[in-house]
Amino acid sequence: MPNPVLQKAAVAMAAQITKNGISITYERDADSVTLIAMQGESSHQTFNPHGIFVNIHSHDFLCPTEALVLSGSPVTPQRGDRITVLDAVDGTTRIYEVYPPADSMDTHTPEDDYHRIVRVYTRMINGRSD
Repeated sequence: MPNPVLQKAAVAMAAQITKNGISITYERDADSVTLIAMQGESSHQTFNPHGIFVNIHSHDFLCPTEALVLSGSPVTPQRGDRITVLDAVDGTTRIYEVYPPADSMDTHTPEDDYHRIVRVYTRMINGRSD
């Protein structure tokens, strides 16, 4: 049975993204969609191929799942998709590639029990790094 408190929290999170987010362009091949998302970062711990424990930082985007639509169809983030952000302060264009933080991880994770918000993991491939 759905939990009404968790449902309200998921709706509130989506409203926060709409209110406080930034405009991004999500691209796959020749298809793209402009949507509002929140930009963030995550830290992950994993072992590298040599067995050494490492911390990995990724650039993330919290996106409303319902907004990830390309050519009229809902999409799931895939490695190689791109997110373009135009910095409103300095006019710099930053391009991020959808990429899992570690080989053992997905390119995205749901942020709520109802999958209204998805956290998309990326790495910056063009632009300035803060």
